[in-house]
Amino acid sequence: MLKRCTTILLVLILLIAFPAAGIADSVTAQKQLTIEEATELAIKNSRTLQKAELEIERTKEVRDAAADNVKFTPLGPTTKPAEMAFTGLLAADLGWRMASKAKTVEEDKIIASVLTEYNSVLEALADKEQAEKTYKYAQLQWTIGSLSNEIGMS
Repeated sequence: MLKRCTTILLVLILLIAFPAAGIADSVTAQKQLTIEEATELAIKNSRTLQKAELEIERTKEVRDAAADNVKFTPLGPTTKPAEMAFTGLLAADLGWRMASKAKTVEEDKIIASVLTEYNSVLEALADKEQAEKTYKYAQLQWTIGSLSNEIGMS
């Protein structure tokens, strides 16, 4: 009986001291993305940003074409064609700048989305880790109860 109790006590001590011995952590076995890498990937693969970049290029070409029509900067009363060419340049320039700002806004939206989702993943991993610890503790309590019952201590 004493030998059996000693064996059970030794098993319990080993379970308490080394609860995760021999269990590989699958999360660390995989490559984890840093928040910077996740952001870079999201920006690189965003179709919205690719479209915004094309829109910037298009509006830049429109602006350059409008700039070719302006031969001088009107400072006072001028002819109607010169005035229209300068107004067209201003409108095209405004469109180009707005396209650039729209791209910046989309980048900011993507970054905010990545940060939110990344934090959600970290919270889920923390919850998973806590659940695993709770499960291991419950297993240990069950083992202790079973062994105590087996030797007649309960």
